[in-house]
Amino acid sequence: MKFTDLTDEQQHFVKTRNEHVVALASAGAGKTGAIVFFINDKIQGGVKPSEIISFSFTRKAANELKERVNNFFKNNKKYDFKYISTIHSFCWNTLIKPFYKDIGYTTIPTIVHDFPEDFMNTEYKNYGKKQEKGSFNKSFINKVSKDLQSESFQSEETVRLLQFLIKYNLVMFDYMIHLANFVLEDEESQPKAIASIGSIKYVITDEAQDLNQAQFKFTKLLHSAFSTEQCETMLVKVGDFK
Repeated sequence: MKFTDLTDEQQHFVKTRNEHVVALASAGAGKTGAIVFFINDKIQGGVKPSEIISFSFTRKAANELKERVNNFFKNNKKYDFKYISTIHSFCWNTLIKPFYKDIGYTTIPTIVHDFPEDFMNTEYKNYGKKQEKGSFNKSFINKVSKDLQSESFQSEETVRLLQFLIKYNLVMFDYMIHLANFVLEDEESQPKAIASIGSIKYVITDEAQDLNQAQFKFTKLLHSAFSTEQCETMLVKVGDFK
């Protein structure tokens, strides 16, 4: 695909610099291709590959974008687009693993995909005696899962689970965004994270219509953390009509 193959709207998106952008299009309209040209335009304008963060929500989508970007720049081996990934992978690799001690862990935590059985048994013993165990577990999981989508979780159940996970050096995917938000908000952790990651000029979110409140807050924290008096970090959200 060439730049001239893009629609007028896509070309306008690609050429937009130094502005926040929201780009919406129907499925199959060529959003991924437009993002590749958008990234190229910024590279040609002097932005370094390491100054661009681009998120997707699935490994397949992230790998596809990274492959297409790498193919586009295949004649420039010096380019390393290390921040093209899923949003959870970015949180894990750049903010949780390097700063696990700041969060409260004693070692790099182990990723678990299910609610820990020991924790759920204790919760049922302490709070669910009058309920059937399966019904209690389902209600508990639904409540915590919903709470974790909010900007800042509130329920006592969510807090107790987080305390358990940190105590036993475990982490669940749904908590990763909140732990990353903590690092970006914490007065001691934030400067270290900025120094570790370096300058960020653009934060691109693909499938942005799927952002929950916690994830949207994460993008805002990236903007505030990495913007400077000389250069504002631009947020670019690309998604489907919803």
